[in-house]
Amino acid sequence: MCCLKEKGIIFDHINIGGMGAGGDRKQFYRNISMSEEEIDILRELSEAGSAFNIRIIAEDGEIDISKMLDK
Repeated sequence: MCCLKEKGIIFDHINIGGMGAGGDRKQFYRNISMSEEEIDILRELSEAGSAFNIRIIAEDGEIDISKMLDK
């Protein structure tokens, strides 16, 4: 995604799906795990104008994770 940002392509809205644990990833929210590098990328994209949410299953409401990225 950062390569796209460098080319001027910014997504308005991005849904974060299942990201499994492993390597240097730590639990971010329920079944979503991210490394610090991945969180930094999301922060950078957020600052550029992208909105992020999590929806574990289709029946769940969207969870805005912008506040979680500020930690």
